[in-house]
Amino acid sequence: MILQFVRFNLVGIVNTGLTYAIYAALVFISVNHFVALGVDYAVGIVFSFVMNKRLTFRVRGRARFGMIARMVGSYMMLLATNALILWMLVDRSGVNTYLGQAFALVVVALLSFAVQRSIVFRVNRIGSNGEHH
Repeated sequence: MILQFVRFNLVGIVNTGLTYAIYAALVFISVNHFVALGVDYAVGIVFSFVMNKRLTFRVRGRARFGMIARMVGSYMMLLATNALILWMLVDRSGVNTYLGQAFALVVVALLSFAVQRSIVFRVNRIGSNGEHH
């Protein structure tokens, strides 16, 4: 599990850098911060799924519908958490949009490992591909 956590964090650093750059660029060109958040999550879901499936949790074989559905569902929960934090910080407290998202990323990153390990790429006693047989 420690090696998984290290690999997850390496993938997460790249994913976070990529998605934060997308968010910041969109906000910079005056896209609403919630729209920018939605776009960055769409990219982040795909990148995270591919990289964590292969590198972090080393799930072999084709991705099955259930695994993909769990990834999208878990990211919708993470997106809602991120949006709530962003709303509280930016819209309610007046924190800078970039700083608010940087703070939200820390919280969401911690939740993401637990969610992906236990829900998306979970290993059950029958198989290791995250699917119930």
